[in-house]
Amino acid sequence: MKNPDRTLPHAKFLLFILMLTAYGIPLLAEGDGYGENPGGAGGDTIIVDNANDLKSLAGSSTPYVLLIKDTIDVGSEVRVRSYKTISGLNSSSTIIGDINISGGTHDVVIKNLNITNPANDGITIREARYVYVTNCTVYDCADGCIDVTVESDFVTISYCRFYYDQVTFHKFVNLIGADDSNITDRGKLHVTMHHNWWDTGCTSRMPRVRFGRVHVYNNYFSCVGNNYANRAALEAQILSEYNYFEGVRDPLAVEGGEARSQGNIYDSCEGTVYEGTDDVFTASYNYTTVSAEDARSEVIEKAGNENRDSVLTNQKKETIINWNDLDPITFGTPLDETRLNASANGNTGSPIYSHPIGSQLPEGYNTITVSFPEDDNYKAASKTVNIRVNYEYFALRINITDGVDSGLVTVFPEGNLVEGERLYPKGTEVTLTASSNPVSDFEHWNDNYNDTAITITMDQDVQVSANYKQLDYIVAWDFFMDGDDIRQPDLFATEDNRNATFSLLKEDNASYTWTLFSGDNLLFGKNAAMIRKGRSSAGDYFFAIRFDAGHYRNIRLTAEMLGFSAYYVNQNVEYSTDGITYYKVGEFNLNEDSVWYANEFYLPEAANRRDSVFVRFIADKSSELITNGSILGASISNIYVYADNVTYDQIQTFVAGRKIDKVIYYSVDGKANPHPVQGINIVATVYDDGSVATRKIFIKDPVIFPANNLLQSR
Repeated sequence: MKNPDRTLPHAKFLLFILMLTAYGIPLLAEGDGYGENPGGAGGDTIIVDNANDLKSLAGSSTPYVLLIKDTIDVGSEVRVRSYKTISGLNSSSTIIGDINISGGTHDVVIKNLNITNPANDGITIREARYVYVTNCTVYDCADGCIDVTVESDFVTISYCRFYYDQVTFHKFVNLIGADDSNITDRGKLHVTMHHNWWDTGCTSRMPRVRFGRVHVYNNYFSCVGNNYANRAALEAQILSEYNYFEGVRDPLAVEGGEARSQGNIYDSCEGTVYEGTDDVFTASYNYTTVSAEDARSEVIEKAGNENRDSVLTNQKKETIINWNDLDPITFGTPLDETRLNASANGNTGSPIYSHPIGSQLPEGYNTITVSFPEDDNYKAASKTVNIRVNYEYFALRINITDGVDSGLVTVFPEGNLVEGERLYPKGTEVTLTASSNPVSDFEHWNDNYNDTAITITMDQDVQVSANYKQLDYIVAWDFFMDGDDIRQPDLFATEDNRNATFSLLKEDNASYTWTLFSGDNLLFGKNAAMIRKGRSSAGDYFFAIRFDAGHYRNIRLTAEMLGFSAYYVNQNVEYSTDGITYYKVGEFNLNEDSVWYANEFYLPEAANRRDSVFVRFIADKSSELITNGSILGASISNIYVYADNVTYDQIQTFVAGRKIDKVIYYSVDGKANPHPVQGINIVATVYDDGSVATRKIFIKDPVIFPANNLLQSR
C-alpha cells in the first residue's frame, strides 16, 4: 500500500512531470516507507563543489539532482526547497552545517553524504513532508542528528549511521515531535526508520516521539553508556520490530505514549524494556523484515555513507593528506602559511583551507579543513584537524546576600566555568540582571546602585554583590530542579524545614510516583508536578505537603493548579494538624483545560506554632469530571508557604510567659468543637499552668477562611 493522498501543490512541476512522461522519461519515486518520493528526478544533474552554488540551487524552486563533491562548509545552514535530490559523489562527500528542510517543503531526497554540524541539527525537518534520507553518516551534531518536528509528515530515514566523537554533551539523536504543547502535530509525524545504526556516543532520543506514528524496524543499537533509546512520549505510538539492542540501557520505554514490539533482541541490556503489547497503528505500506540477528549484520555492512551507488567512478589513486592537529595560538593571531602547510602525496593540486591564510579564529577549539582537488592521477580528498585558540581571561565573582535561590542573578554572556570561577576574555562586556522571586526582593548592588541590570567590562578580576531582602516564609516548591517522588522543599527558611515533604498520596496515605516537569522541560510554561495516571483513577490521588510551623503564625500559602486531559474541575485545599482530620480552606476551579489558575489560602489560628501542618490538594468528586483525554493530568506548580516568624521573646509576650496546651472552640449552645463553626464561637485557650483565657469570635463561613473575613471580633 502506498502513501495516501499524495498531492502535488506546485502546478508547474506537475506540468513538468507530464511533459517528461510524454517524452518517454519515467519519474520514479525513490525510497520506501512513509517518505517515498521522486525528489529532484527529471531536473538537471549538477556537480556542486562550493557553498554559494549549493545554497542557490538547493533554495530554488526548480527541480535538481545536486551531486556533492568533496567537503562543503555551508556555515550555519543550507535551506532546501521542494523537488530536490542531494547526493554525495563518493564516501568523502561531506556537508558541514545544517541541511534545513522546512517551511512547507516537500519531495526531498538526501543520500550518500557525511553530515556534521557543531552548531545545530545535522538535518532539520520542520513543517515538511515526503522526505527520504538514506545512506548518510551523521555525526558530532550539537543539537539533533536528524530531527522531525512541527507538523512534518511522511518521512523515511534508512541505512544511516549516527555517532559522536568530539561532542561531549547533548548527544540527543532523533527528536520526533518537539514539544508537548504542539498539539497541531496530532495526525501527522508518520515516520519510518529502518536499517539505521545508533553507534558510539549516542545517549538519548533514538528516537523520542511525541504525537507521531513511528515505525522502527531492523535497526541496530550499539550505543553502550546511553540514557535511553526508543521512547514513546505524549500521545505517541511506536511500532518496534526485529531490532537488535546490544548493551543498551532502557531500549524501549513509554512516557505517556504507547508501543508495540515483536522480534526484538535485547542483548546484555539493562533498565526499562517495555512489554510492547499496546494496540498501535498499522504501517500503510508494504515492507519486508528479517530477523534481528540478520538486521544487525546487514546494518554493520551497509549503514552510513559508503557510496555504494556512486554516480562517478574512476581508477585514480587515493590522495593521502599529510596534516596533523595544529599547535595552540593566542586569540587575534592571524593564520599564516607556515602554520597551515598541508601537503598531499602525489596530488598536484593546491590546498584549499576552510579558514584561509590571514583569517582569525574565535576562542576555543576550532576545526580547519583542507581540500585537494582531483588531478589527472589522484582523486579529490579532504582532511580536518583541530586548533586551540586561547584568550587572556579575567574572573567574575558574584555574591548574593540574603537571596533565596542562586538563580536570582542571570549573566550574559555566561562565560566559561573553570574550577568554580566564571572566566571572560579581556574586554568582554558582561551584563548582570537581578530578578526577585516570591521570597526574595532585590534591593541594590555594590555602592547602593539599585538598577536591576548592570554592565561590566572585564579588564580585571571583578567581584559583585547583589543584596536582597528575604521575605517571611516557611517553605516552597518551585519544581525547577530534579527531585524524588517524596520531594524535600526546593526552598526553606530554616533548618526546621529541611525535611518538609511534597508527595502524591491516596486516602491510605501511601506515597506514589508522579511526573516532574523541571528545568527547560515545561508544562504549559511552568515547572510542575503532574499526577499522570489513567482516567479511571481520577480523584483517587492527591498532592500533599507537610511542614513545621512551630515558630510561625498567620500562615498563608499560594499555589497554581492546572487540569489536563482528564480531571475534576474543583480541587479542594484542606489543612490538618494531625494528618488525619482535614478542614477545607478553599478551592481551585479549573474551568478550562490546560490553563494555569493561581490562588491564595489562609490557615486558621489552629495551625499556628504547630510542629506539623499538613495541606492537601484533593479533587472534589461532586464537581464536573472533564474527559478530554485518557491521562489524568491534575498538576500543581509554585507552592509557597508564607508566615510571620515568631521569635522566642514574641512567643513569651504573646502567651504572657505560658505555653499553650490546647485550644477549644465552643458554640453558643455550649458544645465543644475541635474547629470553629459558623457564627459565634467562644475560644478557650488552655495554658500549661492550668489557666484559661477566653474570647468571642465570629466565623462568617463554616469551612472557608478568606483573608479579610477569617475572624471578626464582636
